[in-house]
Amino acid sequence: MSDEIYRLFAILDKLRLTLRNSINMAEEASGYADKIGGEFQQELGTDLDDIQESLQGLLDELDESIEEANTLRDDFESMETSLRAGLDDEEEYKVESERIQEEIIREKEEEKQDSDYYKESSA
Repeated sequence: MSDEIYRLFAILDKLRLTLRNSINMAEEASGYADKIGGEFQQELGTDLDDIQESLQGLLDELDESIEEANTLRDDFESMETSLRAGLDDEEEYKVESERIQEEIIREKEEEKQDSDYYKESSA
């Protein structure tokens, strides 16, 4: 899952860069329209200003989405860490339980051997 999250953030970063570049290009085009003057300045300048505002609005929304994605990623990583810790604890419990069982079996075998030895010695 972390690969998908990494790719998501890479795409969001590219989208953010694309929007930022688009805003800069619209601003540059607006500057040329202003230099040309006349109808270019009046019609295109206004349209390009509107485009810049729209793109800035999209960029702001994207930034909010990225913040939300950061929160979700942090929550996901925290949950994953907690689950991993729980699984590690469970595994440690199983290993310790198996060790104790083996020790009990070994002690019983030793007791049986000692008991058999004493029976043979006293006979």
